[in-house]
Amino acid sequence: MKAFDIEYAAFNPGATFRGIHDSIVNYGGNYKPEVIFCHHEEISVAIAHGYAKAKNKPMIAIVHNMVGLQHASMAIFNAYIDRVPMMVLGGTGPMNSKRRRPRIDWIHTALVQGNQVRDYTKWDDQPYSLADVPDSFIRGYRIATTDPTAPVYINYDADIQDYPRIPCHLIFDEEGRKLGPIGIPIVNDERYDASWSEDNLAEIEKGWIKKGNSLEDIAAQIDVNPKVLRATVERWNALCNDGQDQDHKRPPKTMMPIKTGPFYVVEAWPIVNNTQGGPEHDVKQRVLDPMKKPIPRLYVAGEISSIYGHLYLEAGNITECFVAGKIAGQNAAAENSWG
Repeated sequence: MKAFDIEYAAFNPGATFRGIHDSIVNYGGNYKPEVIFCHHEEISVAIAHGYAKAKNKPMIAIVHNMVGLQHASMAIFNAYIDRVPMMVLGGTGPMNSKRRRPRIDWIHTALVQGNQVRDYTKWDDQPYSLADVPDSFIRGYRIATTDPTAPVYINYDADIQDYPRIPCHLIFDEEGRKLGPIGIPIVNDERYDASWSEDNLAEIEKGWIKKGNSLEDIAAQIDVNPKVLRATVERWNALCNDGQDQDHKRPPKTMMPIKTGPFYVVEAWPIVNNTQGGPEHDVKQRVLDPMKKPIPRLYVAGEISSIYGHLYLEAGNITECFVAGKIAGQNAAAENSWG
């Protein structure tokens, strides 16, 4: 993107392109491209459309898997009809099913995602490997900017975006095990038991948490260099003794040394990258203050204030926007004018 002087990338953050997002901000310094955060994928593409009209060159719009691509489809169609150059990027997978995280990666993976917009894009591609990415991007840019100009769609497998440190590993000692449950599952399906034992012993018995008598035992079980693991733990213990995490700024009261065997390790995966929760509201979609009283003339609608709270609503976000939007709109319209 820097090589082609891409100035901006507009998107609503999503898990399937987390590697691209991280690269833009932490590797690229959020400059060429600079991130433009949007509330909806259709807005992201519309911004890219207007930019192309003004500058006569493409910027980037990024969409999250099939759900984001479907959200963006009308705006992509508008750009196609208007013949403007645009590069729409997306994410999927991992396509390697052995690399998928539980649940969320399975429902966010689709084969041949480009089929969704193939009738109104000039070209689409899904690079097979990291080495294929530069050629694919170069070709997409040339096709998008060659008359007749039009949008192109390039979809990236999440597995080739990520760092090799996923999964990461949470290591703790016997004292850490006794503190309480390491995991706090959240499941909204009564068919599944998501309980976690208070002392973590049941999960050790199930093999979810691995046990070793030494750090070298732990290193062998997770296939890492034992010298590097020991050095990492020794560094952590030194920071605990100092009472300040100078490496990652962890709050001092949450710091605990790893020194009393046996030792334990559990895989940790980022499951959902999604904004949930938001302001509470009543049945009229009025935002509630901390005392649960409606804030005058302040209404909310959509995913920002879902009726499901912190739980992710699968395939129903737009429905909630429509229903909540109608309720909020009717009640807001019934308010007395300011005078």
